[in-house]
Amino acid sequence: MKFLCLHGIGTNSKIFKMQLASILAEMGDDIELDFVEGSIEWPMAPDLASISDPDVSHFAYHDNTPESALRAVEELEDYIDTEGPFDGAIAFSQGAGLVLMFLRHYFHAHSNLPLPMLLLFSPAGGYDPVAWSDRGEVTKLTPSGASPFRSSAAVIWGVLDSDEVREDSARVVACFDKGKVWQFEHQRGHEIPMSSWKEDFTGTMQAVRRAIFASKQT
Repeated sequence: MKFLCLHGIGTNSKIFKMQLASILAEMGDDIELDFVEGSIEWPMAPDLASISDPDVSHFAYHDNTPESALRAVEELEDYIDTEGPFDGAIAFSQGAGLVLMFLRHYFHAHSNLPLPMLLLFSPAGGYDPVAWSDRGEVTKLTPSGASPFRSSAAVIWGVLDSDEVREDSARVVACFDKGKVWQFEHQRGHEIPMSSWKEDFTGTMQAVRRAIFASKQT
């Protein structure tokens, strides 16, 4: 399976690969990963102080304005057209929000499924690109007014994450077909579960495996 991989804001692809190490080990060798680096230099995320250096380049996909986010969506669409097809995406934080914005934008004009399976960790900052481009409205992605996303998905976040990220994550779950989304809430913060987390990692991998299995049935 070939996966598109998008990191969080204020980090980079090298760090994201480290954060995913436990999950990728469980997924086995039959996967191909395409890590997409953000195009905007950004200060290092504060919670990376123990594993990174502020003098190293860190990135974002957009600067959290509607115009910048829409450009990032269009750039991601071009990348998928050029480097795809992909079986799915693995994304964290702003990267997960960007994947969701791309899907809303894409499904507004197409009927096929560009990313059949999604592993989304702490999805954040997912705005509705159609509301912005069509009506100039800045709104979060919601399940109302649009067809559910048809991709199979695992959506995973932490009980100690910010209120905004927890609310965004729950809203994201509601944007999918109920029979194709699996959610898990671990006991940590804005992090990707590791094997040392025991029960939290087991719950995470159950959601991941169910999403992968479901995507192979369609």
